[in-house]
Amino acid sequence: MKIIFSATKELNTENLIKKANDLNFIEVNEIIEYLKNLDELTTFKILKTKNNLYLQNQQINQYSKPAIELYNGISFRQLTNKSNRNYQNLMILSALYGFSYAFDYISPYRYDYTMKNANKYRKAIYQKINYLLKNEDIVYDLASKEYSNGIEHPNLISFVFYILDNKQLKQNSVTSKKMRGQMVNYLINNSSNLKAFTYDGFKYNHELSSANKFVYVKEK
Repeated sequence: MKIIFSATKELNTENLIKKANDLNFIEVNEIIEYLKNLDELTTFKILKTKNNLYLQNQQINQYSKPAIELYNGISFRQLTNKSNRNYQNLMILSALYGFSYAFDYISPYRYDYTMKNANKYRKAIYQKINYLLKNEDIVYDLASKEYSNGIEHPNLISFVFYILDNKQLKQNSVTSKKMRGQMVNYLINNSSNLKAFTYDGFKYNHELSSANKFVYVKEK
């Protein structure tokens, strides 16, 4: 079993330690070298900041922390007991690293698939990811579409969270991120009974679900 999850832009950069990244792919190193050599104007255009963090104190690939602790978006803030070794089944997809496991040490960065050259190595990275996943009996997809659309697996299970409002099914971005994090919590300990998952009014909906898609609905 593996759970795929999305990286977040929001990071918790406190308590970094001096440790090289656990991931050292050629593609990652080439992207970092490209980013290090940006002039100030291009840095602002691509990274949306005047400060090129890839040069600041040379922290990239030197100062790091486990991925599950570095990412701090709303989906990651749902995760509890982050030292639980069951999180070793969590594979976090990102534009810079391609992927990292929960306890891999990675450095703070600013890079996503909307930025220049971000898709240059995407095909090669996803080939590696799919190769690593091919022997898994099941893969749970709790990543956003921009990251999960390159994943191929015969037993890929996706999740959708709807709010029923005035007889209309709607998706809310913030709520979906929150629920994906809560579902990761559930899968870590209870992956055998997905239909039993409930949280904040969301319940499994049999009519909208299928063998490879589990749908949960909350009535507003």
